Parts: sequence; C-alpha cells; structure tokens
Amino acid sequence: MWFSRNAVVVAVTLTSLVLCSPAVAAKTKRERYELTDEEIGDRNRFWKHAVTEQSLIHDGVNHYHNIQGCIQNSMTEQELKDIATATSANRRARLMLEDEANGYVHLVVVENAIHPVHAKAVQSLASCVRTFLPHLYESRAMYKEMDLDEDPGLGGNCPTHLAPLVGVFLPEVIAEMDKTLNVAYEAAGWQQIVESDAAEEDWPRSGKLYPPSQVGIRASEHLTYSDFPALSDHTDGDATCYTMNFAFSGPEDYEGGEFFIASTDLKKKRKYQHVKPNRYEAMVFLGGRYLHGVEEIKGGHREMFSTEFWPYPDAPFGSNLWSNFPGNMEQHIRACNLEVLEGNTGPCKAEYSKATPFHDSIDEVVSKYGAKNKETTEQIPKSEGLAAADIPWKGVLSLRDFGPYPKPLGGINRAKADRERPNRVRPSELNPAKVILQDREGNLYDMDDFFYSAEEEPDFLIPKNLKVGQMEPIRWREDFSPVDGSDGETFVIGFPKELHEEFTKYIANNGMMRVAHRLLYKEKEFEPYEQRIYTLDDGEKWTAMIQGTWDNDMIWLDPGDESAFESLLGVLRRGGFDKVLEQVGKTFDLDGLMIQGVGAIFISENHKTDNMHMDIPGSRGSFYNIIVPVHIPEGEVSMFKLADSEDDATGALKLDPNVGVVLGGESRHGTGECNYRKKEEFRLSFAIYVADINDANVDLIASDSTSLWPTEGDTFWFQAQKGRLWTRDGKNSLQNDQGRLPLYIEDDSEECATMDKKKCMTDLKGLRLLCPKTCELYLEDDIYYAKYFPNSERRNVSKPASCQEDANHPTCENSATA
Repeated sequence: MWFSRNAVVVAVTLTSLVLCSPAVAAKTKRERYELTDEEIGDRNRFWKHAVTEQSLIHDGVNHYHNIQGCIQNSMTEQELKDIATATSANRRARLMLEDEANGYVHLVVVENAIHPVHAKAVQSLASCVRTFLPHLYESRAMYKEMDLDEDPGLGGNCPTHLAPLVGVFLPEVIAEMDKTLNVAYEAAGWQQIVESDAAEEDWPRSGKLYPPSQVGIRASEHLTYSDFPALSDHTDGDATCYTMNFAFSGPEDYEGGEFFIASTDLKKKRKYQHVKPNRYEAMVFLGGRYLHGVEEIKGGHREMFSTEFWPYPDAPFGSNLWSNFPGNMEQHIRACNLEVLEGNTGPCKAEYSKATPFHDSIDEVVSKYGAKNKETTEQIPKSEGLAAADIPWKGVLSLRDFGPYPKPLGGINRAKADRERPNRVRPSELNPAKVILQDREGNLYDMDDFFYSAEEEPDFLIPKNLKVGQMEPIRWREDFSPVDGSDGETFVIGFPKELHEEFTKYIANNGMMRVAHRLLYKEKEFEPYEQRIYTLDDGEKWTAMIQGTWDNDMIWLDPGDESAFESLLGVLRRGGFDKVLEQVGKTFDLDGLMIQGVGAIFISENHKTDNMHMDIPGSRGSFYNIIVPVHIPEGEVSMFKLADSEDDATGALKLDPNVGVVLGGESRHGTGECNYRKKEEFRLSFAIYVADINDANVDLIASDSTSLWPTEGDTFWFQAQKGRLWTRDGKNSLQNDQGRLPLYIEDDSEECATMDKKKCMTDLKGLRLLCPKTCELYLEDDIYYAKYFPNSERRNVSKPASCQEDANHPTCENSATA
C-alpha cells in the first residue's frame, strides 16, 4: 500500500534543519531577524509527523484513517498500485509567454504534466476532504478577501484546500509536481531572475524568486467555479514564487473561461495574453509577480488543481491561504526553532497564527490584488504623490512598487461618547404589531396567518399550509432572508398525502422497520466504511452502511440493485411524486430530471450536530436532495439543521411528514440532536436524490460514493436515466415512465461465469463490482423491460456504435448512451 511510513522522505527539497552549531545558538532571537536556509529547514517539517504518527487532528478527532480509507475506497486496486509507479512521459514545454518589457518568460505551459491516475487521486483526496473536513471547502468571493463591502464584479472560485494533505496522503503526486516545476524552470530560464534577486540585499526573502529546490507549498487547492462566472485580475502575493495550475478539465468541457496573464509591452502598455490548457497540462507562471485571472465562464465545468510555491516550508495543517503570509510563517519557524534549542525532538508545539494581513493593513490588500484595468496602467493606485506613470512598472504590484499607502480616516468612538453623556436621550425601540410581507411577484403574506409562530419554529419562517407542489424558500426569522442567500436552493415543498401513505405501507410490507431496529439495537455496531447487504421480506436487496465517523448512530439503507431501485420508483409513482418533480424542475429552470437514488436514513441518538455538510460540492444547479420524513417516534420531534452559506450560522426546523425539504447539492445541512434509545425507537426519513444530467456534470454526479448502488462512476447508467422522469417539454414524466435506455450490461471478469453467486452478497467491493451482470446489479434489458415496461418505446433503441461516456470502462462497448 502506498501509505507507508517512508512516504515522508519523498519530495524533501529544503536543506535539513541545523541548529546545533555555537555560531547559530549564540544568536538571540532579535539578532536572527533574517532567517537562513538552515533555520528554515525541511519543507515537510510541519506535517511529516502526521504520516509517522498517522494522526490528522481536527476539533479533537483524528481524521487520518478516515481520509486514507476514503481514498482507498474511491479508487480501484490497480489504480492504487499505479499511483506508486505511474509517471507522465514526455513532459515538455509546449508554450512560453514572454514579458516584452522585461525580456523574460513569465508563463510556461507544460504538456503531459500529470498522469491521469494522479489527477484522479487528487480528485479523490478533494472529495474525501469535503466529506470529513468540510470546513476546508469554501465558496470564495474575491471582494470579501479584499475586505470590500460590495462586489464590483471581481468574481471568485470554489476551492477545496489540500495543503499539506497532498504531501501527507499522495507523496508520489508531490514528486511528479516537482518534476513539472523543474521542466518549466529550465525551459523559462528563471535561474537568471533567481540570481538577479539574490543580489538585492535589501529585499526580504518573501520578495525574491528561489529555485525549485528551495520552495515549499504555500497553498494547494482543488478548484471549481460553480458559484462564480469569472475571476478578476489579481496576483498571488509577493511571497509566492511559482503558481502551478493543472487542468483537470479540457477546453471542450467549458465555454469561455480562458486563463489570462498581464504583462507590459515595449510601449509600457498593459498586455493581456490568454491560454486555455488541455486536460492534464499545467500552466506554471510567476504568480506572485504578475496579474492573472479567468475570463467569464459561459457554460460547462472548469476544474483545476492549483498550487502556490513559496521560499518557506510547506504550510502546516490547519492553516489556510489567507493566514499563510511570510510574517506568520517566519514567526512560526522561530518559535519552533526555539523549541528545538530547548530539546524538543518531536512535532512543533507552537500554534500557527490564524491572523491574516487583510484586516491589519490595506497595503497587503494592494500587494495581493493590485488594480483592475486591462488597457493601461493609468488606474494603478497612487501613493503619497507618486504618480502611477512614474512607477517603475515591471509587471509586479507590491509594496516595493507603491510604498506606504494612506491610512483610512478614523470613525466616531460611540462607546466613549455614550460614557461621557450617559443622560443622552436615545430613540425608543419600535416593535411591529403586525407584519405583512410581499414577495417579488407581489403576493402579500400576513406573518401570523401564513407562517408558524416563533414558539413553533424559532429559527425559520416555515409556511403553515403548503399546497401540493408549492415550494417556498426557507428563510431566517430574524431578517426574512433565505437561509443560503438570495439565489439559494434550500426550500420546503408540499407533498401529496398519498406519498406518506405509500411509504408507510412499503416499509410495513417489506419489514424494513424490523431490520432497522435490529441494526440499531441488536447487531454489532458498524465500523467506518463497513457495508452489509440484507434481503427484505419482499425479496429485494438493500445495502446498509454508516456515514464516516459522525457522532451518532445514523444508518443508511440504500437499494442494493436495480430491482430494488425500480420498486421504490413504484412507491413514488403511486404517491404522486410527479407533482414534486415537476415543481422542482420548473423552479430551478432545469432541462430534465432523473432519480439517482432513494435512501432510507435511520437514527436513534445524536448528541451533537457536527455533521454539517454539502452533498456534492460543485453540483449547483443540477443536483437536489428531497427529504421525506416517514416515521417520527410518538410524542417526539425530529429536528433538521440548516446552515448559512456565508457565516456558518445554524438553525433547526421540525420535520413534518407532509412537508418536504428540498436541498441543493451545495445546501449546508445536518442531523439535529435526538435520543430515542430509552424507548428503543428511531426516526426514519427517505432521501430522494434527483439530478439534471448532462455531459458536463455526469462524472461529478456519478462520483458520489455514499451507497453501493449505483456503483460509483458508472456514468453509463446515469446517461441511460437522463431526463427519464421529467422534461421541461412535458414528454417525459414519472406517470408516463418508459424506463431507462438499454444498457447491454456485461461482466468484467472471466471468473464471473463460474463464481459462487453467494459472493455477490459477501465480496461487496470485489466480485460484486466485477460481475454486475451475474450479480444482477443491473437487470439485463430483456428482463428489465418485460418486468417493468413491456410496452416501452425505449426497449427498441439500437445499440450504440461506441461508448461516449468513458472509453476505458470495462462495459464501455456494451453500455448505453443517452
């Protein structure tokens, strides 16, 4: 297995830490202001203990084995072996862009920069991080990072922060990244800049360029752009020597979205050059010195893996891009070096500062983000009488160029004024006696008549009587704003009464409640990632699992194969769920809807809501989770938590069997506190996952790994379901369902023909997945249509000539396309 203790020695490029010589030890902390290479130490010094101790602590919980196991489960055995041996052949510089005014290359495009299996490993790591460490994912608006009150159109991106986790879990990827950086460094001739900067004795370390052997990772991010159409001009800060952006999507995967970088031409005019890299290429550029950004993305999915290198060790776990500036790192290095002098031979105990420069000084903001002007340099900020035209422009915006920036004017000290004049007459508070609200369509709502009272629903405004299919946004009671913003996707919806009736009959007839009670109170507790299969009274197979290490006993039951899945669609069809699908499709302006899965979620005890999460980050506008409460213990309540996407404010609402909660793929939610164990009771909700599948998002939606079926990454099944149950033109609906497209399913191992079929129930991650036909994970087409849709027009769809979803899939040539 590639998670070995020896992994910590891979990609160590800084000089080893040496603090024992008398010359160094004799210096005081004040005298040693400028750090030497020896004092800086190895690049992995602040995280190597995570590997040797197999420890990754966040909020008192060790997530090392969670992340490790998650990566292993998300990749095949062959892929795991390939990670250790694969390397990209024929790395070379395909394109180089030059700064005309300074006469040197500032960007290199390296082709074959990363092997596909390493790209998948990074994607798997990012997905696992979002599952177990959701705080490391953010929707990052640039104007907020610049500490502005409003967005002037600067855009942003959606990063999953991976520093230093790539080094901890994927050291082979780090080694390959180093090779790509060296290719770019040699091709661009950046050694000349390194030598020139070294001669500038008055420049701090953070302002100089260093060779690849002397840089560590400041930030490493898996990037999508689902919340933002663009990313405006910015630099990555003086401290960043090199920025390396790997393209995980190809130019055909998105419209627009060109990367741009600015320099100056021979006439001292701002010049913008554009690049749209191929999949698995890397753009390596001087990100700390040159303005760059992303043009408007007009459609599709843009996915990048971006890393910033700086002349310090890799940033420690728990830090972030905004706290990783030179002052914090140098302070941390000195504190840790003092610990070494005092005899500490283990991990540094000093806490890495979480402070950022942006709230302390506007100079740092100017240094990082510069100005936005794609024509000339005339709008670069001025400082103390120095005209922009007089600035020695060399493609870099930094403190060295601008000098001190004027401080903002101070405000009124209200607290002091109130102390000096305690008898001042103040405005009296006004409390509204009656509140009438009006929505954008002009509809009026009397709060007392339309919404539950504050005693019934303290946190949110929830309508009292929803009509069937009526959708209303869930709003904060305190200010009437939608819980996840003005363009949010968190709603309540009215259910047909038949839906609850059908689910109640279904779980009574198949014995699901008895099985759930046995799992919660009688059987041995689940281990993380353990999965079991149960056959219910109706003969259908269901898989059982727990979700990670959340502090509760929640158990998920999911259909174990296509037969169980189709039986659930029958429940939804009889329960009038078509009215729900139609309203969801129209409300979110979708093209079509399929149902990805229907899972039963049981829980008896939860003392702390620490499981706030998103279902599929990056799936905004295409994936929705509809919660159907089915069983709540008599005399008890079932609480559900929702969080603000901006400031983590969390509130609770009471689940109602007749009211559904509609969550977007990026709606933050979690399980409320409960304890029904004295009664040996539990609550049950069904989660119905619906998706608007298209070529751009099918890989993302199919990558969900929270159930054994449909099997993770089986895009051919998703394509066969595209728009099956609702389309905006009215041709498809749940009531007029014609079934999926033909799959032409085949096994992927010769062993399947002679295997003991009992292994389909025991070897869940081996032969069960290799033998989808023999194990009947997907029904053969003649059986499928004869059983469910004997009159379907879809059964006559011809076999495709080639597979468009995944040319490497084992059943590719026999898989249906939509």
